[in-house]
Amino acid sequence: MRIILKLIKIFTIGIIWTYIFAISSNAIMIILWNFSIFSASDWHKINAFWTSGGIIKDTKDYFFLFSIVCLLPLWLYLYTKLCKLNYLNILIFPIIIYNKIIINRYGNDSKRIILKNMQPTSILIEKIKNDIESIKPEEANKSNEIRGLITDKLNKLNK
Repeated sequence: MRIILKLIKIFTIGIIWTYIFAISSNAIMIILWNFSIFSASDWHKINAFWTSGGIIKDTKDYFFLFSIVCLLPLWLYLYTKLCKLNYLNILIFPIIIYNKIIINRYGNDSKRIILKNMQPTSILIEKIKNDIESIKPEEANKSNEIRGLITDKLNKLNK
């Protein structure tokens, strides 16, 4: 089943990419050199030029020849890149951008404090122990005073 889905993806991408590439490359060739890839008469003109002993003279002619030669490798290269893309990430991309905008708008100047990985360190533990030890003697003295007062009152009541 997985192989079938992969083949469907590859064929769908191939059909859509071929259509987009053919239309756009044809438009670019018409704009730059007034040459239509799909016109048989344009190809006959090039054939007649070559058979009559035509020579490439200008850089414009070299660019024209280079663009015709590079059409198929460019199509193939971009087709393989498109097949490797994860289209779920492309579909979710607007949501990711929206979340980043919202986080930047409301998250940066927020008065909330976000604590990550709060684990007691040895310095913090030592400080807490010192605070506890400093409190203990005072409480011990108070509790001894209270016990003494209670025992005095009990002694007075017993007499």
